[in-house]
Amino acid sequence: MEDLRDFPISRQRPDLIRSQSSKKSVTNACKIFDDDIVAKGYEAVPEMEINKLPRGGLSVDTAAIGRIQFGIPPETIKDSMQLGISVPSVYIVPVERFCREASPALGINLAEFEFPCYFNYFVRGKRCTLIVDSVDAEMKITQVIQETLMGPEQFRRKVNPVPNDLDDFHSSYAFESRPDFSKEARWFRKQEATKEYDELCIEMLVDFKRFSSPNPGEPHNNLGNPPNPPEEECPQVKVYMEESHEGGRESSGSYIPRRRSTPIFTARRRDSLLSHLKSACQGDSDFTDDSSSSLASLDEARTSWSYSQLKWLGDVCTIYASGKHSQVSARVEIFRMAGGTEYIIHDIDDNNIIIGKACFSGSVQVSDFMEVIGFAPEWKEHVDTEKQLKNGISRAPTFVPPDFGVTVLGNSHGFDKSGSTSGYVLWINGRGVMIDPPPYSSITLEREGIRPRLIVAILLTHIHADHDGGAFQKILTGSRVSLITTPTIYKSFIRKYSALSGLSPSLLRHSHRHRPAIIGQPLKFHGATFHFTYSFHTIPCIAFRVEWEGKSIIFTGDHMNNPSVIRELEKSGVLSEARANDLINFPLQDCDLLLHESGAPPIHTQLDVLLALPDHVKARMYIVHTAALPKDCPLKVAPTGTKGTIRLDRSHSKDLFNESAFVATKSILAPNQKSKASVLDTWFALNLLSEIPYLSK
Repeated sequence: MEDLRDFPISRQRPDLIRSQSSKKSVTNACKIFDDDIVAKGYEAVPEMEINKLPRGGLSVDTAAIGRIQFGIPPETIKDSMQLGISVPSVYIVPVERFCREASPALGINLAEFEFPCYFNYFVRGKRCTLIVDSVDAEMKITQVIQETLMGPEQFRRKVNPVPNDLDDFHSSYAFESRPDFSKEARWFRKQEATKEYDELCIEMLVDFKRFSSPNPGEPHNNLGNPPNPPEEECPQVKVYMEESHEGGRESSGSYIPRRRSTPIFTARRRDSLLSHLKSACQGDSDFTDDSSSSLASLDEARTSWSYSQLKWLGDVCTIYASGKHSQVSARVEIFRMAGGTEYIIHDIDDNNIIIGKACFSGSVQVSDFMEVIGFAPEWKEHVDTEKQLKNGISRAPTFVPPDFGVTVLGNSHGFDKSGSTSGYVLWINGRGVMIDPPPYSSITLEREGIRPRLIVAILLTHIHADHDGGAFQKILTGSRVSLITTPTIYKSFIRKYSALSGLSPSLLRHSHRHRPAIIGQPLKFHGATFHFTYSFHTIPCIAFRVEWEGKSIIFTGDHMNNPSVIRELEKSGVLSEARANDLINFPLQDCDLLLHESGAPPIHTQLDVLLALPDHVKARMYIVHTAALPKDCPLKVAPTGTKGTIRLDRSHSKDLFNESAFVATKSILAPNQKSKASVLDTWFALNLLSEIPYLSK
């Protein structure tokens, strides 16, 4: 960066003046000063309230554009709903897009923008603004949204799309029964057509904004101004930049009062200091004593940035009020300091005056006490959970997994503030297979006394955020597990989380074992047999039937099960006759337990359709993926928690749909009163593997 000394006074801002320097004072600090009026005015700007969100992140209410949120952990919109504040439409995406700390939050996505975007578009009819730190971040987020909103590229491309991936199907599986993902996904997208767009696309949901840096040797222009303080508090003074050196100050005139901004910066070392500050905040800096000393003063006062320092040192992003784009209209200016280690927000009115400010750290803090909402194990009713967890105490094991059954981790959807997204543990011979685990599933089970090594696999139905939020976290913590899904869904999962985490696809594949779910070919796993099929959803999504010693469970996955609509799509050529028949008949198969989803059409099954099912089907059916059923509805919502475990093994099969089927059995396992949340092998193994060149490319 060019030094301020290289610019004549005529090119500097009128509120910044410096005295001429001697060539002998090359090592002297050129320090940034504020006018007393500017300094007092900026100090008088009210601090805006910062709402800390329970799941992590911060929310700030501005007069110009409404709420702005920093950090986007999973299910974050539920925090705003629970606090009674507006769900923001503007989000600052953190530089670190997933949690790398060795804590219960390790592997949590800190940039889960899917449901904030869905909420703003489908509920409010408006776009979501994502503020990113770089072009690369925008490209990675765009890649994720395209993958999750519209599916794999080979199915959605305009020219020569392929109907499906041959690797997903056994050679004996009939071609006419295979889905045409290109046609099916396009039909779903067409349901959201507008006058401007003929189908749902990323431009309808997201507007990207980026930070801009000041030109070398110059401050930002056209920023909002601090208000003028009362005249009696600050007489008119001139402002200047002074050069100091050992032995005193040199000047050709008399000095006038001025205020020095803190911290003190050398213009020549701007980039170096900001780089050191960023490194220090990330914990990987190694610099000289002189740099350390300078950085210490920076860190000491970095929450008291002056107005001039923001202009000279910050990267800024401006968000205007709806329908206004004038440089003097109401707007918000967001300053990113030191590469994202700290942020400052200015709320600016129509008179170009700063009427509010907020400063916060660039690190998203996630509580160590997060867990699956609604799991509610029985023991919590009698103890202070947070107090025990702070002392590193978890509950002694009291739950014996069934030989065959299901524990529902969460049974709601992404917009329900009182419940967690749907997720399950399928128990097979006392070992667990997590199905679409919600975030914090592992730590929730461990606090209930269920050790992580009891979970041997994850079954992933599709890569929407309300279904894969806990899968990535699970494969990064604890023992190595199997990931069961089709090759198509598996590739999408790897692409998505490679883009979010910055870890290479080849490296991610070393964190687990992929067990391909092949349509038309039974999969034997831990003594049970799985039969997979594709449901009818916006992106590839699997359903399955699992059998164990004469007992069976059917899980529909996310599925638009409306026979009349399916028949219409058959007539229009979107579905083949064989495909339509398979979709309609799949939930009607004979089984011991049917877990059928329900939700808002057209991407989910309406409750009216389930009410119209035959009585013998409804008798064995539980509704999942829904917040609640209407009063007096004869259908049943699947119970959550270990206490509500649905057991199909021999000792409970006769009482499957009675309360006695949900009673947890006392464990013979040894107590575990000092067990802390485990963050074990995989994460550290990945760090070691990242040093191997051919794996990290």
